[in-house]
Amino acid sequence: IEKTLLNSNFENFHFECLSVQLNSGGTPGKHDICLLESTGDSAIEHLLRLKALLNCPILVLTRDSGTEVLNALRYGAADCLIRGRLNAAELEESICAAVENARVLQLLDQYERWYLSLIEHSNDLIFTQDLDGNISSISQVVEKLTGFTPDEMVGMNLRQFIAPEYSDLLWKNMIRMLEDRQP
Repeated sequence: IEKTLLNSNFENFHFECLSVQLNSGGTPGKHDICLLESTGDSAIEHLLRLKALLNCPILVLTRDSGTEVLNALRYGAADCLIRGRLNAAELEESICAAVENARVLQLLDQYERWYLSLIEHSNDLIFTQDLDGNISSISQVVEKLTGFTPDEMVGMNLRQFIAPEYSDLLWKNMIRMLEDRQP
């Protein structure tokens, strides 16, 4: 693998064997990617153990076995490369894609946390509903406004809170918004 990496366009890389650290219960340092050499039946066990220890994408290098490839991908490998056909360009492409995908997923996770924080700390009532008007999620401010907790509100129907004389107007406006695909 190190020879293949040397033939790639990576100008600067550090190659480290972690087998001793992992077997002795040590904690590995920060890595951008992990290359796991498949060892047959124990490959999935090693993959799961590495996923628990490392916070980086894992590429599995395997022999020409469809079962090994499918199992590696099923259990969370970022990619699975066939050892006998591996060349520098393919390894480089797989490493770059896995690192970039991990970065994008990390950003998405951060954006999701920010978004949820905005909703939870808003003074406005924000909710989602299904097409029948059943509340599927609602912001915390609902408790101040109604006395109901968000958990109590989920599953309730909006018609329970709308005066009967405004119910038809509300539903007509929601249908219009759905048809126009805009608020």
